Amino acid sequence: LPSNPFYDPATPRSPKSRVWALGLRNPYRFTVRPGTGSPDPTAANPGALYVGDVGWSSLEELNVVRTGGRNLGWPIFEGLETQPEYAAIDPDNQDAPNPLYSPNGPCTRRYFGFQALLIQDTLVPSPSFPNPCNPAQQIPALVRHFVHTRPAIDWGHYDGPARTGIYNGNDADIALVGDPGSPVQGPQFGGDCSVGGVWYTGTSFPAQYQNTYFQGDFAALWIRNFEFDSSDHPTLVHDFENAAGSVVALAVDPVAGDLYFINYDDVGVSTLRRVYYQNVAPPVAVAAAAPRYGPTPLAVQFDSTGSSDPGGQGLTFDWDFGDGSAHSSLSNPAHTYLALEDVTAQGTIVARVFSLVPPGPQGGGNHDPEVIRDGDFPPVGTDDSSRQFDTFHSGDQGNDDWIGYTFTQPHQFRRLVFQEGMHFGDGGWFDTLHVQTLNGAVWSDVGGLAISPPYPGGNNVWYETFTMTFDPVTASGLRIRGVPGGDGLFISVGELRVLATPAGGVGPARRDATLTVTSSAGSSSTATLPIWLDNTPPVVTITSPVNGSTYSIFAETDMPLTATVSDAEQPAGQLSCSWQTILHHNDHTHPGGIDRRCTTSTVFSPIGCDGNIYFYETRLIVTDPLGLSTTTSAFVYPNCCRADWNNSGRVNSQDFFDFLTDFFNGAADFNRNARTDSQDFFDFLTAFFAGC
Repeated sequence: LPSNPFYDPATPRSPKSRVWALGLRNPYRFTVRPGTGSPDPTAANPGALYVGDVGWSSLEELNVVRTGGRNLGWPIFEGLETQPEYAAIDPDNQDAPNPLYSPNGPCTRRYFGFQALLIQDTLVPSPSFPNPCNPAQQIPALVRHFVHTRPAIDWGHYDGPARTGIYNGNDADIALVGDPGSPVQGPQFGGDCSVGGVWYTGTSFPAQYQNTYFQGDFAALWIRNFEFDSSDHPTLVHDFENAAGSVVALAVDPVAGDLYFINYDDVGVSTLRRVYYQNVAPPVAVAAAAPRYGPTPLAVQFDSTGSSDPGGQGLTFDWDFGDGSAHSSLSNPAHTYLALEDVTAQGTIVARVFSLVPPGPQGGGNHDPEVIRDGDFPPVGTDDSSRQFDTFHSGDQGNDDWIGYTFTQPHQFRRLVFQEGMHFGDGGWFDTLHVQTLNGAVWSDVGGLAISPPYPGGNNVWYETFTMTFDPVTASGLRIRGVPGGDGLFISVGELRVLATPAGGVGPARRDATLTVTSSAGSSSTATLPIWLDNTPPVVTITSPVNGSTYSIFAETDMPLTATVSDAEQPAGQLSCSWQTILHHNDHTHPGGIDRRCTTSTVFSPIGCDGNIYFYETRLIVTDPLGLSTTTSAFVYPNCCRADWNNSGRVNSQDFFDFLTDFFNGAADFNRNARTDSQDFFDFLTAFFAGC
């Protein structure tokens, strides 16, 4: 845009024509403060930009860019102060010619160095930018030079501290967040990877959060809330969520007012989370199970330990094992999985009440028979008759009533799950009960019938669930039948599920078990666990890189990523791969993107051997079609032996020859001082004969 601060009309699409502000190291997301700026592109005022800038060696930044053309300092400044390693060198800015330059002297510096073009923040209205060749002359106005725009807040790696900028007279100074007299109050904090945030524009949060700014830190796993005044100066910091996970993006729902954020963890799993406000927080459901896979019959112990209610209220538990069997209200139930599938949806509902005249029920309850297979298992004691189907027909069922399903294709039936409905004064239960299957036109009783828990008949307990197992039988229909109880001679059915051996025999299968916890206030939450039947995880061995090998600190390393992969139940072509390269740095990680090719490559940057801990992890997750996966990693470390010039993992004569070649070509800056000289030669010889 022509209104951009560095716009060049001769090259409107050049990089500098597009720059609004500079001096940022790694600006990872920014947002515009609502109510600031103009939509007019000629006004040069997009608004106040709030920028998360990821630091380098020691500091993270939250920056505010109010106007264009600002220089936020990197790499001469990191955070509020100079960065000592970069401030110690002064390369030429070849876009800044020095008008005093003369090849014959006395000014032999053709260009201004970057150091001369950027000074620390000051309140002096017209600060001095002296020409290094003649301090009596100022750097010309046509040569771009800048006063450092300091971050609104910076924070140190790990434990902090968090700081803000102040002035001592006209000079830049620093105050700690929370110190007496500091313009920014609140608790201290640290972090390791600043992630730009979002202004909260909703109204569903309490008033203290409205018109405030939320910011995350990817490595420290937190979200904090910041208050700013109308001039974009920070005033207050609040702890908000210290266990948010690896936050990479935040947003506000413009309708509901909820806060959303994306968590991208160190195994490459992205999770979208919602933060909403309610006076009574819902309970927390935590589910565990062991084992999670194996041959059928598979006996699994489930565990809800860790489930809780923030308000301290009591919890009830409902386990749906995902195989059509009866639910459990125990906190830590055991369940045995068989190789069965729920075929209820394939059947046609049949019942004695349909053959009476007129057909269909005449009493209360739900007249739609589909309610018996809608997947709704009402809790014991429920008094909602709309969740059941009644076979009441003015008492003319006599001493015989039944309900079940017929199928177009035969199945090998193994299990039936029956949930009663309500017991009324005149009926709703069986006095006697048995299970029958259909062969041709004949219904016959099954053999080996066992009902758990034992069926009690009319005990006036509503919505009890009974699991009926029997000898496997191949048939085209299945039903429950018996003498109906009460004067009305009918039965009530809440749910009726049919389970059979899968067509084609037993094979790998997955069942999703779901725990629902409900507080005494009526709020609920769920947790789901996949259980794999007759299935085992893939077998995976990484062949490149070799675990424990090294990478060069002199140049980028192109590393092939290969592995041997197999699976006992699935062909290799049906397995999916997920590679991720993760840089470990001291006590945190920098995960890379996900590569879903099974054979691919990655790049290791030449980083390490500077007193910090660095190493790379290449992580491979291989997953079968049912979602059962294996995760394995290979770790690769920096080769800190600088005399290993060819990065072969050993020091030998070839290193000496390679170094000499580079040295005489002027490309052997062994001590990294931006030039190749005799000191490089001496330092290399010292390391070479020491043998690292």
